[in-house]
Amino acid sequence: MEAEIGKRRRLTPEQRERQIVDGAIRFFAEVGFEGQTRELAKRLGITQPLLYRYFPSKESLVERVYHEVY
Repeated sequence: MEAEIGKRRRLTPEQRERQIVDGAIRFFAEVGFEGQTRELAKRLGITQPLLYRYFPSKESLVERVYHEVY
């Protein structure tokens, strides 16, 4: 039996988008909307290009966060 430490589970696109949105809500609540997407991606354990695959701009992500929260 192989150790599963360090192995990542592949998420469905819906799960990944939810992970990004939930993480972005927490991130922007902590640092404000001036927080950088590079730092957000780092905290989520994903690459910045992957983040932009789901949200083509920071503005689109901020808008989604806004709609989720309000």
